Amino acid sequence: MSRTFTNRLGGALLVLALAACAVPGALVRKPATAQDPGASTASQRFASLEREAADVEVSAASAQLFDQALAQLRAGEFAAAIEPLSRVTRSQPELSGPWLNLGLARLALGESDAAEQAFERAIRANPMNCNAYNELGVLERENGEIENAEAAYLACLDRDPSFAAAHLNLGILYELYLGRLPDALDSYRSYQQIAGEEDPKVKGWIVDLERRL
Repeated sequence: MSRTFTNRLGGALLVLALAACAVPGALVRKPATAQDPGASTASQRFASLEREAADVEVSAASAQLFDQALAQLRAGEFAAAIEPLSRVTRSQPELSGPWLNLGLARLALGESDAAEQAFERAIRANPMNCNAYNELGVLERENGEIENAEAAYLACLDRDPSFAAAHLNLGILYELYLGRLPDALDSYRSYQQIAGEEDPKVKGWIVDLERRL
């Protein structure tokens, strides 16, 4: 599961670029929302227990509840998934995946404070959970906590430099919020290289930045 999705990837439109500067032909990146942050598919955002099961003993009851919630999440039944996920986090708080999925369900219901707490608990349970850092970064960006968002993306990449979604979100943060265009260009290039298949929209952003720089 990974989370970068695209209100951002959404519209490469010919309009004004950054702040108050009118740049003919510049491509605008629409900021991602917490519900839609970057570059994968919705189903890939949700955690599984497969990796954790190798390190933490998962009870049969927790596994059954988790599978039930996962099916509900994939069906878009976010409110219904809250109860089984909450039961798992109460019985086995050391599992990171249920916290992450609980945060995603809370986000879908517009409960951003509860989602943030769940992502932080996911990280506390597993400090290597890049998906949780990435989700938290998008949420921090939405809340105007730009430095915290950058820190979350960088924490993810420090643990897994190949996590493409964080490169993409970091590039958008650098370009649209911090005006660090060379850093944004590096992040977009890293994203394209790691993603494997070239994204035409991101390719357009790269060309645009190369021209502006």
